[in-house]
Amino acid sequence: MFKSPDGSQVLARFEPLLSSLDRDDLARSPDVICGVLADGLTIGYANAAWFEFGRRNGATRVWGPGDRLLDAISDPIQGFYAEKLGRVLADRQPWEHDYECSSAEVHREFRLRALVLGESAGLLLVHALRVERPHADPGHPLVASLYRSDAGLITQCAYCRRVRRVATQSWDWVPALVAQPADNPSHGLCEACSAYYFGPNV
Repeated sequence: MFKSPDGSQVLARFEPLLSSLDRDDLARSPDVICGVLADGLTIGYANAAWFEFGRRNGATRVWGPGDRLLDAISDPIQGFYAEKLGRVLADRQPWEHDYECSSAEVHREFRLRALVLGESAGLLLVHALRVERPHADPGHPLVASLYRSDAGLITQCAYCRRVRRVATQSWDWVPALVAQPADNPSHGLCEACSAYYFGPNV
């Protein structure tokens, strides 16, 4: 793997797929960008913004070149991304998808654009920030007993990061569990995200 002074990282076998692109533009872009190989959707490239976004948001691990992209995605939406990215490779047509990726303090929405590289040998995934603002909802205080199931699990939406209240099955915004996730969280999809992001027209 090659680590560039500009903060980007690339696998040697991914280098040829970047030959038609302006590497300086990718490296300097404020968009969070990675490239993946068609074989297993292994991350082959990541720009500086990719690593900076992970660090700023307190990620326990920042995934990078050599890691499998789908391993970084929660179970409830892994299949969705595997199917969509596989279709992009097969059809050689770009795909766009909006999603939420908020922190405890800031509401953020991104637009993902997946572009084919080479003869479907890989993809460039560009995550462009569309919305960034303080949360309108101050949220609920963390009362673990409201959210922890009899099995000891706390279920958090894989998209909006709201937490399911056990007694009512409603979903609450609990900033403390976004800033410091539960030790053994379970991931699901709240009804709002399921309908909005994964409805019949997605």
